Amino acid sequence: MAPVGERVRIQINGPDDSTVDATGKVVADYSDEIGNTGTDVGRDWARPHRYAIALDDGCLVFTDTITSID
Repeated sequence: MAPVGERVRIQINGPDDSTVDATGKVVADYSDEIGNTGTDVGRDWARPHRYAIALDDGCLVFTDTITSID
């Protein structure tokens, strides 16, 4: 669990189905809002993600998996 404000590294989808490493800060942790439903919300589109990350390039992304940067 990464607290809000912590610097993290994530992998995002890049061009040609590749993955790209990106770094940024956790701006929100939605674990309380997701609760026990996890990703099972009765639909297969617009799945909720746990973390909101403000990337160093200015983009805002949502993800479930992060790695803390020491």
